[in-house]
Amino acid sequence: MKLTQNNNSDSDLLSTYFGSALKLCTASKQARRYCRLKIIPPLIAADVVRRPDEGDSLRNKVVRVMMGSALSKDLASEFMFVLCKRSVSRLIKYTGLGHSAGLLANSGLLGQINLPRSSSDSEDSETEDYKAVEDKINPVTGCLKPENLGVSPLENMSEEQKEYEAMKLVNAMSKLMETGVVKPGTIGDDGRPKAISHMLELVKDFPDKECDSESD
Repeated sequence: MKLTQNNNSDSDLLSTYFGSALKLCTASKQARRYCRLKIIPPLIAADVVRRPDEGDSLRNKVVRVMMGSALSKDLASEFMFVLCKRSVSRLIKYTGLGHSAGLLANSGLLGQINLPRSSSDSEDSETEDYKAVEDKINPVTGCLKPENLGVSPLENMSEEQKEYEAMKLVNAMSKLMETGVVKPGTIGDDGRPKAISHMLELVKDFPDKECDSESD
């Protein structure tokens, strides 16, 4: 059976396989080390040229299972988290935040995505050529940011124009919220998503630039 197959019988088998692998790696340090070496070896620059779900490596295939809709998705996500030593930053590095957000939200760990990374998360999970491109990686997609994106549309705008466009976006999002099309949220104290009543709640904790400039 291939990890890329998606019919019901294969999905049931994947759930069995990942469930067994999860229990084994949780209980055995040796099994965990072996699976980590085979599935998430130290990253090299070539690993982040494309998204984590693209390619033929075991890591790519497991991430694709994490994107599915069956029980195997949750088991694959938890399995990868165990291989990443239950480190949020390491999980994001290997899978991209977009692929791991569901697990982090359900586990109440979204509040940890911006915490400083410990040295142990780097020492055995990346190589020197990976470190050379690390700053160019988009943490959401888990791959290098595309180059030659052109001039930013905000580049020639005044601060007043930027504020006007921002408020237009806020009002448009508020209308979508009122009609139930979207339901934005923020991270609550428990590390889980929490619904908001207005878009401005998303920026209420941002520092005021004017206050910062006056204090300098």
